Amino acid sequence: MESKIRRALASHAKLAVDAGEISNTQNLFDVGLTSFACVQLMMRLEEVFDVEFPDELLKKATFESIAAIEHNIERLSDDTDAVSAGSSLPGLLGIGTIMFAGAFHRSLMAAADIGIL
Repeated sequence: MESKIRRALASHAKLAVDAGEISNTQNLFDVGLTSFACVQLMMRLEEVFDVEFPDELLKKATFESIAAIEHNIERLSDDTDAVSAGSSLPGLLGIGTIMFAGAFHRSLMAAADIGIL
């Protein structure tokens, strides 16, 4: 994962130093990461790691260092795996809710037709 992050830094972050020479904990903003380059980096990381950074992670601390980026991508990957593993249950609940709503609607319409409502 670290090597992919470093490649993304090299190609999208436009740093003042070589991405291979940065320590994992070095502040990337101190070596030239700008807000604009950070957005480009984020989009590249989303593509490379097949994740999406939610609004609550769109802050400077998320992209402050290689270690921070790695930590957040691991967290997002774990969240994606958890959602994928349980995705059939929400799907079934969604279908059940739609079926119930349809049956309820038909019952109301029938009650209205015969003058109960």
